[in-house]
Amino acid sequence: MRRIIVITGTPGSGKTTIAKRLHSSLKGSKLISANEVLSKKGLFSSISKDGAKVANMKALWRELSKEASSGHGDSIVEGHLLSEMRIKGATAFVIREHLGVLRGRLEKRGYPMQKISDNLISEALDYCGAHAFSNYRRCFEVMSGRNAHLKILEILGTKAQNSTRIELLEELMPMFGGDPDSIVL
Repeated sequence: MRRIIVITGTPGSGKTTIAKRLHSSLKGSKLISANEVLSKKGLFSSISKDGAKVANMKALWRELSKEASSGHGDSIVEGHLLSEMRIKGATAFVIREHLGVLRGRLEKRGYPMQKISDNLISEALDYCGAHAFSNYRRCFEVMSGRNAHLKILEILGTKAQNSTRIELLEELMPMFGGDPDSIVL
């Protein structure tokens, strides 16, 4: 049975690594990176002041839907923007990460502090999860980690209809010294 598997989540959560591991485990599957499609096909309208490409979401959705539906094996589609769209027939997995780990990854990438803060707040508030759960009939949250792809394979083997949500909000305050006024929005 051919499946479309969406891997989404906050930047730095581990989506790409997990998608690659899943791809290696699912023989004959194809791996589609939303960011690569966005860049290769020029599906962005501008570049923001921090260097991020501003996606033409409708064009990106059409292209990703077309690529995910073509071929014979499973399709794994990976990218943080996937929570914002619905790829028909897909099962979505929102990758979550503890805020301290996420902050370290984003700092290592050289993100400016404002962008790190924005992403930490988005992860704490489960922005991607909230959107993915409203866009996909089957949606699951999975903690990032070495065996996350095995958890995804386990879920794919069941008829489960959705997971409980992972709560990370309590991790936010200590990161900003416990002072809500120190959180940059």
